Amino acid sequence: MSNTLIIDLDVMVHQCSWQPWQRLVKTVKEETLLTSIDIEGNPTLNPFTEEQLSTAVQTAYDKLMGEVNALMERLFAKDIICYVKGKGNYRDDIYADYKASRKKRPQLRNRVVPELNRILVEEGFAIASDGMEADDRVRIKARELTELGEAWVVCTIDKDLKMIGGQYYNIKHKKLYVIDKKEANRCLYKQLLEGDSTDNIPGLPGVGPVRARNTIFPCDNEVEMQEAVVDMYLMQYGEERWYDELMLTGDLIYILEYADKRFKDIFDEWQVVKELKEI
Repeated sequence: MSNTLIIDLDVMVHQCSWQPWQRLVKTVKEETLLTSIDIEGNPTLNPFTEEQLSTAVQTAYDKLMGEVNALMERLFAKDIICYVKGKGNYRDDIYADYKASRKKRPQLRNRVVPELNRILVEEGFAIASDGMEADDRVRIKARELTELGEAWVVCTIDKDLKMIGGQYYNIKHKKLYVIDKKEANRCLYKQLLEGDSTDNIPGLPGVGPVRARNTIFPCDNEVEMQEAVVDMYLMQYGEERWYDELMLTGDLIYILEYADKRFKDIFDEWQVVKELKEI
């Protein structure tokens, strides 16, 4: 059966833009680059000519198209659906330090990336993930295709997307995995404990990958995983704070399956949460 590829295109855009951006940076003096954007990230001047920037973007565009075509051939795809970063993300609104560890000084940000994204969206090749992560759009589309009975493969390097389950292709390692429901659940509940240092989500104090794994992996089913997570939060924060702390971490970690349903909508349906609310 041929597949529809659901591509988290952000990582491929960055990878294909990196070398053109570095070559572009070498064409100007460092002090010119450093003063070309003000402290708030607004351009004060363009240190590159329009031709230079256009050439860099075209180089990245050509490389990206080549890699996407190769991906389609490798996975026998009949169609592709691509998502890139859009405007805004509700996670930034609820947690000011979300992805703070990734934020670079404005003058060091790769300026080929936003220009390439703009072109991809304008051409209809990619869809901007406004209001949420590209990950969320990927999962929402996977759910929609499943409901239509269509085969799909998620293409990314983001380990978080394993919580979707199904066919998962790691672009970096060029390897296809099939993630079953139990493994997908483990991915979510393990991250609720350990957080995600890549996105600057702290998780429970003192709980790293090993302890999180040792807590979640012995569980036989999803209900036991939920009980294990709640028990850990209760021990750490007590009856007064456990719910709010777990709710915040869940809102940051959880990848949306429906555009209008956040973590709270599934969290309040956990049997262990219902029982604790009744006490």
